[in-house]
Order: sequence, then structure tokens, then C-alpha cells
Amino acid sequence: MEVSRPRLLESLSAGLTCPLVLVSASAGYGKTTAVNQWLSSLDQPIAWISLDERDGDLANFLGYFLAALRTVYPEAGETTRLMVKGPVLPSPSRLADALLHDLSELPGPLVLALDDYHAIHTLDVHTVMARLAQYLPAGSHLVVVTRVDPPWPLERLRSRQKIVELRSVDLRFTMEEATELLMRMLGSEVASETAALLEEGTEGWAAGLQLAALSLRGQGDPVSAIRRLSQSNSQLVIDYLVAEVLHGLPDDQQAFLLQTSLLDRFCAPLCDAIRATSDPAWAGDEMLQAVRRSNLFLVPFGEEGVWYRYHPLFRNLLRMRLPQAYREADIRAMHVRASAWFAGQGLLDEAIGHSLQAGDVEGAAALVEDHVHQTLDRETWRLLERWIRLLPPEMLHRPRLLVAQAWLNFIRYQPASIGGLIDAAEEAIAGEAATSGAKTETLRGEIAALRSGIAYTVNDVEHVLSWAKEALPRLQPDMQYVMGLAQFYYISGLHTTGHSAEAVEFAHRQLGLQRERPAVMLRVLLALCNVHYENANVPPLHAAAATFIHVAREAGLGLSIA
Repeated sequence: MEVSRPRLLESLSAGLTCPLVLVSASAGYGKTTAVNQWLSSLDQPIAWISLDERDGDLANFLGYFLAALRTVYPEAGETTRLMVKGPVLPSPSRLADALLHDLSELPGPLVLALDDYHAIHTLDVHTVMARLAQYLPAGSHLVVVTRVDPPWPLERLRSRQKIVELRSVDLRFTMEEATELLMRMLGSEVASETAALLEEGTEGWAAGLQLAALSLRGQGDPVSAIRRLSQSNSQLVIDYLVAEVLHGLPDDQQAFLLQTSLLDRFCAPLCDAIRATSDPAWAGDEMLQAVRRSNLFLVPFGEEGVWYRYHPLFRNLLRMRLPQAYREADIRAMHVRASAWFAGQGLLDEAIGHSLQAGDVEGAAALVEDHVHQTLDRETWRLLERWIRLLPPEMLHRPRLLVAQAWLNFIRYQPASIGGLIDAAEEAIAGEAATSGAKTETLRGEIAALRSGIAYTVNDVEHVLSWAKEALPRLQPDMQYVMGLAQFYYISGLHTTGHSAEAVEFAHRQLGLQRERPAVMLRVLLALCNVHYENANVPPLHAAAATFIHVAREAGLGLSIA
């Protein structure tokens, strides 16, 4: 329930005289709500990023940063984007300088808000953002919403008058604001004594005020109830308020709150999926609207009203109560259903996370295995890197995941570390009970392609060709990245063994066959460029290079362009 707080809006608006606005206070003080109100009152371009624990990886963080930037200026951030897409991530200081350059090139002003910055714990991200905060170009403003101060040179920013700060003391509800909030929530006149007691007892803490107001619904003597609360310590107050709020709800709504609390974010179809019920009274959309009407700490993502989350404090309290209401096996089953739903939507981070929370580590590993080639083909291999890091170490010795790690090292230009991984993969394949079948043959094809790549780096011409020949018939057509590399090595091997005409003919034949597979075409075109270059065939070299650039841009494959 939002209350107009003009004094806060004035303080925040003063922040537009500085590059950085820092809103720092513990949970439940209404930081995000206040900043949202302020931003909606501004008449200038605004970008918003909601952060969580998964965003600590620097490449991932910058990806979200650039995506938010491009919601305002679609062509912005190209220098930084190409650097992030590269096989080796540059240093944080170089990335910060690239980002500052991109921001200085914006065609207009920008206010960029980072919500829940306290979820970031990595030094690399802090290094980039600290540099940004100090050297933001004119016209750009950074708004940081956090529970703890970021490890930036805040004293230096204060001394240079480059920062405006709002803290708990600023965010606390005044008596007048508390009265307005209570009247809105209780739908009636609120006695001044009741409002004063609540404001004093909660010290103006927004979440505490809302919980207390919810617990007061239907109370015959609200003043006595508040006085009883004020005699307890804060944790008991919170526990009591939540118990009172839940106790006053219908059973189906209580169940909905408890079950959906295991989700960091949710939408109506996901709510239906995890509860696995066909009861129309439990339809996710209707339940979400009921929860929203009841002001039960439901926070929407964006303006579409599709995705939601609970206020972190309320969510954590619900999660504490979840094991009291459901058996461990039931909670694991909910996680399994959540994982299946997220996987069906292509949201692998969350699918893997819920699979692990369900205790299904093999299911989580299988999810990663099923999407290896999707990430390679789209040049989003950092996703694969992140998913692998989510898995427990014992899962990383599966043949498919050993080969996946080998591909990551190949992309990083670390050929010396590939051999051990593919040797281990071959040993694991040999040790499996069933070593035949299409999946095993495909895996052997990938290993052969990797061995061809290793031979290529040491100029072992004969083995480049022989391993490529072994790889090609074993690979599946939809494995674009790997198939393209195998064809690159085959063409290169033919050329360096004196069969240039055959290499060019093979390349042109593949270009005709692979028109719908850009990741294959790009590797074939690169090999063709090499052949024409070494044979000093300038016109066909220019033609192949121009086609390469066109295909890469059309497909949006930034790594190839870079």
C-alpha cells in the first residue's frame, strides 16, 4: 500500500544535482517503493535493474546492465558488449573505462537504478561500479538501493559533493504518514493514539507498520493489542504479526502464500505448476489478485503485472513456516515441479537451482547437459560456465560435462588444459555399462573435433585432418558450433596437405547446405578466408570476408564479429 511521501521525493530529487544517489537501509524500510515513486515522477529516461545473488558474476552483471541501458537507448553500450562477449573477459578497470566511454556517448540523459545491490558480493563488480560512481559523465545518474553500503570510496564522493544519501532515519514513517497508511489499509478512521503507538513501537519501520495494520483487522480493541505488542522484543513482534496475518486468511490463501514462498519470483502459470492442483478455486491468477488486494507484501516486477515476488522479509518468514505446514517430501516435490516449469520456459538458472534444492543433483546435471550446444551455438557460453559452477563437484566427472568443460577451455584459448578433460571423458565413456548409441557416438565426435583443434594449435597437419574426418560423420547437424569447427579443421587440413582445390570445393558445398545454420557458416567462411589469403586470391578473399561479416551481424553473433 503506497502512501504519498513528498518529503522523500524532494530529498531524492536533490540527488539529480549529483551523479550518485545512495538509498541504504535495512529490510522493510520501503526503499524500493520510495525510489519507484520518485522515478515515476521524473520526466527523463530511466533504466532499472533488480539484482539477486546470481548477478555477482561480472559478465552476467554487465549483461544485465547493458540490457537495461538498451531499454532506453537501443544502440548504446556496443563497445562494452563486444568486450563482454569475447573469449577472455578484460580486467574490471578496462571494462569500467569502456562503460564510461559508452555512457559518455549516450544521445541524451539517463537515470539508472540498481535495486538490491547488497546481493552483489564480488570484488570485480564493485571495482567497476566504484569507478563508474566516481567518473559518471554529465547527464548520467546512478541510483543505488541497498541494505548495506557498497565498498566504494564514499568519503571521497561526499567530499566532492558527488553523492546524495537517504538512510533509515530518512525513510522512517512520520506520525502523519503512519496515520495515512493505517487509514488506507484499515479503511476507516484511525485513532491518533493507535497511530502514535504503532509509529513508536515500529520506529516508523514500513514493513512493521503494514504487518501490524494487517493484524489489527477485526480487532475490537486495537489500542490494547498494540500495547501488548510493544512489551515484546522485535523478533517476537514480527513472529506474532505474521502469525496474526496468516491466521486471519482463508486456508487456501494461507497455503498459496506458504507454497509460493519457495520461489524467488513467480507468475500465475508457475504458481499453478508448483501446486499441481486442478481445483479452479486455486487458479494462480485469481489467487495472485486476491493476495494483491489483501496488500500481502506482493511486489510486481515491471509494469506488466505478470511477474511478482514477496517482500524479502515476508518471504523469509513464510519460508520459516513452510516446513511446519508441509512434509519435506512435499517441499521437494514442489521444487521438482518448479524446476520442470522453468526448464520448459528456457530459464535454466532457476530450473537448475530448484532441481538442486529438491536434492536431484543428477537432474540438475542433465539439465546442463541438454543445453550445452544451445549455449555454444548462440555464443552465450558464459551461461554454460555459470550453470556448471552451480553443480556439485562430483557431477562434473560425467562424460558430457567433462567435454563441456573442455569446450569452455577451448573458447578461452587454453589448449593445454583440454587434453586431460577429454582423456577423462573417454575413460568415463569406456567405464559405462552401455557405451553405444547416438549420444555416445556424438560425444566421441566432439572429442575428435577437440583433438583436431589441439593438433591445429601445434601445427600437427596430418592429425588436424584425420581427427576432423573422424569427427564429422559422428556429429549431429544441429550442433552448429562444433560442426562448424570440425568443418573448419577439415578444410584447413585439406589445404595444408596440398588439396586446396578440394578444400575450396568442400567449403562452397557446405555454404550451400548450411544457409540456415549461421554458426556453421561462419567457421566455414573463416576457413575459406584463410585458404584464399594463403593462396593470395584477393577478390574471393574479400567476397568471403564480406559474407562472414554479413552473416555474423544478421545472426547477432558478437564473438564472431569481435
